[in-house]
Amino acid sequence: MGRSADVPATLADAAIAATITGLVILTTFISMVASERAALAIGQGIDRLAGRLFHRRSMSVRALVVDLRARINEVVRTGWLKMTLGLVGYFGIYYLLFLLCMHTTGVHLFYGQLFAAYAIGRLATAVGVTPGGLGVTESVTVAALVAWGAGHPEAVAGAVLFSVFTHVLEVPLGALGWLAWSLSPKQAPADNAAHHLAS
Repeated sequence: MGRSADVPATLADAAIAATITGLVILTTFISMVASERAALAIGQGIDRLAGRLFHRRSMSVRALVVDLRARINEVVRTGWLKMTLGLVGYFGIYYLLFLLCMHTTGVHLFYGQLFAAYAIGRLATAVGVTPGGLGVTESVTVAALVAWGAGHPEAVAGAVLFSVFTHVLEVPLGALGWLAWSLSPKQAPADNAAHHLAS
């Protein structure tokens, strides 16, 4: 392929930043779900910080965190397998779409390199600079593809095409999904979740 397979320093820095940000978010989320004490501490800490920034508030983050924890525990307890398979299918389908976009625009790299570029782009969505990492994900994906031997125009075209499918087209499809969910019949919360909230 004629080019160095080393990852550029800017791409490495972006990947490190995304990894650290993702780990912080993941650790906070897992702590909140796994431990009621941690959930209360996180909620109280955010309440104190918000109290210093905004003197007039009508919402308690602590109450929201406790409610969210109870709902998540109930959903995960009953639907963890479906959610796991759904996520595997979701990212698997997106990877196939990524491969098609790269093939269409003339990016011909090994599947391992393409998967690495795809994974780096998905990881960059954790960098909350723009909604969904828009712009950031494309930049780091292009940098990875070019570093591993793809032509710059082809890599940019492939990343933009993939972004069109994963960002632009998700908006109308998401609106249709929201409409279907809004019109579908709802079930009352489980009794044990309500009991947990009361305690």
